[in-house]
Amino acid sequence: MLGGPGVKGGGRILCDGSSGAAPDQSTFQGQGDKEEEGDLVTEWTIRPGSSPKKSDLAEVYFYAKAGDSPYDADELVDDLFFTVDLTRLDVNGSMHADYEFNQKGIDDCGDTDPDTFCQERTANDVILAFDLERGGVPELRVFQFFIDGVNTPAPGPCAAAPGTSLNPGCYVEVTAPGVPVEDGSTQPAQFGALNSQEITAAAWLTVGCEKVTGDNASGCKLRHRISPNGNMEGFVDLTAFVGDGFDLCPGFSFASAKTRSSFSITSVLKDTTEQVSADVNICGSLLVEKIDGAGDPLPGASFTFDPNPVDPTQPPLVVADGGTGDAADGNDGYVCVDNALITYSGNVTESTTPPGYFGDDDTEPVSVTEPSTCAERILAGDTPDASFENLKGSIVIRKEKADGSLLGGATFTVTPSPVTGADSLDITDNGTGDVYTTDGVICIDDVYNLGDPWEYDIVEKTPPPGWFGDTDTETVIVDSPSTCAERLVGDPDPIPEGEVTADATFTNKKASLVIRKEAKDASTTATNDLLGGATFTITPSPVDGTSSLNVADNGPSDVYATHGMICIDNVYNIGAGNSYSIVEAESFTTYAEDSDTETVSQANLSLLTCAELKTAAGGDETLVPHDALFVNIPLSQIEVIFTSLAGNGVTVASIECFDESGNPVTPVAENGDPDPALDDTDEVYTDLLPNTAADKYYTCRINIDP
Repeated sequence: MLGGPGVKGGGRILCDGSSGAAPDQSTFQGQGDKEEEGDLVTEWTIRPGSSPKKSDLAEVYFYAKAGDSPYDADELVDDLFFTVDLTRLDVNGSMHADYEFNQKGIDDCGDTDPDTFCQERTANDVILAFDLERGGVPELRVFQFFIDGVNTPAPGPCAAAPGTSLNPGCYVEVTAPGVPVEDGSTQPAQFGALNSQEITAAAWLTVGCEKVTGDNASGCKLRHRISPNGNMEGFVDLTAFVGDGFDLCPGFSFASAKTRSSFSITSVLKDTTEQVSADVNICGSLLVEKIDGAGDPLPGASFTFDPNPVDPTQPPLVVADGGTGDAADGNDGYVCVDNALITYSGNVTESTTPPGYFGDDDTEPVSVTEPSTCAERILAGDTPDASFENLKGSIVIRKEKADGSLLGGATFTVTPSPVTGADSLDITDNGTGDVYTTDGVICIDDVYNLGDPWEYDIVEKTPPPGWFGDTDTETVIVDSPSTCAERLVGDPDPIPEGEVTADATFTNKKASLVIRKEAKDASTTATNDLLGGATFTITPSPVDGTSSLNVADNGPSDVYATHGMICIDNVYNIGAGNSYSIVEAESFTTYAEDSDTETVSQANLSLLTCAELKTAAGGDETLVPHDALFVNIPLSQIEVIFTSLAGNGVTVASIECFDESGNPVTPVAENGDPDPALDDTDEVYTDLLPNTAADKYYTCRINIDP
């Protein structure tokens, strides 16, 4: 891990096979293996072997850290410093070693030869050349890889590749002046040092060929101490050599060490270590969060970064939450891009929205101004560089009576389900899923974005008790985000729930019931004369569907003013298959009541109001169709008076009357002894029904003084 201010990094130690230790598995064995100018790819032959002590690598160390170089004008922690170290088996001879830091790794050259290896160089790869001439002081030089037309104008400083006219690339030494510091001296951009005294080796020991304190054995072997001049250490401020514009992102991914035969970096190569991953870079990161309406992280989105923050020469970078390029913790509502250029400035937009949500159309500007990694930022709970909010929609259903007033208690079926976008969902007024508390207004939050054409179908499943349901299917389009709370926002005052604009409105009605009462009237030419004043018993009660209700013509429950026409509004829905039964209560002494029980089924009730029925009948209540008809029969009375002309009691009589069937009719009151006693003078026969035909008669006979 790259160290830096307040950050303890981690270096690498490479233990290479050498004299006095394990066999060396990696030495240059090709004829004239060296750096080739002009080639982007250099091929070497590397196999087990041995090297002279002065070029034999044993232990190699390197450590990199970030900081602020005095060789640039800013105060950003965007500069790279290297510390390198190696042990020497020949403490008296010369030493020429290279620390190479590459962006690409060594490969097998695409052939089947296990000993051939190819190193492709990339613009701005770096070699730290570490040289010690016999009896001198270690010197560190910096070489930067240039490619004509990439990091240097063409033609560049590189010689043409052998046999070609191309100048693709080569390592070029870069130098740096010292920088004055407060005491007037200069701060070097690099330095090298040898241990002038014997020093203690690390816990894992060291390979040494010289006798040391406590170990007088001859030859190369593992020892606890390092002899004088047995260790070379160096330091480099890379910015001093390559400048502040040198791009350290993505930096260096691989590192290795090599020895060569002389001071020139194009001299013959001798020994090498295994190439290892280095992860040496100074990059930034971009952290984007996706939240839902509650502010909670929302997985499933993808974002487009334009320009590409990792490589601006490539197309805009698209990163899916939990996908390739996302350095956050999986599909968790956060997308984090590592290895972003420190100088990056661009925009991020949402390119894919989680299923069921409406996307955030914002374009958020983002920039990278300091080094960071996604792991560090997520662990620290850093504020995201951009935040996108995805919302779902809402649906408002209004249930009202015919007069427009609200009516609570209904259940609706929404298809598909606004929760999942599949199947269906039943939702009840003031039940689970209804955000509003006002009866008759249902608001559903978090409605799933179905995509074009965004249509939900809503039907009334269960009307409130006693009401007839609305059979319409209402289609609602939810094509934009909204919440139930937002729908209540007014200017300047909040909107009451009962006045919120509805997406679907359902109207429930009760029924009406019309009873017609007729009676014969010989004084008119009509055959269906109305008769007012009757009272009826309706079971169950049309008010609440229970027990019974007595309804009187022109009484409180009768809407119509016309005698003989009773119309009842707001008749309770008693459910399919059920009926109201109606009987006439005793109402008259001069008419015979209709003894029938009239049955009116729920299915045959009209959903028009009494007023609407009257309007449909041209305003004439007498022409309104009836649900139940009762016909009363007018009653008559016969009075027979006997008078003795010769004087009271001089003559006597017996009076008897019979109906059309010959059955005797009982007088209202017998004014003498029961017949046939001859004592009748005034006989009254009442409550007589009309004859059934024109040739049918009531017959009275009088016996006078026989």
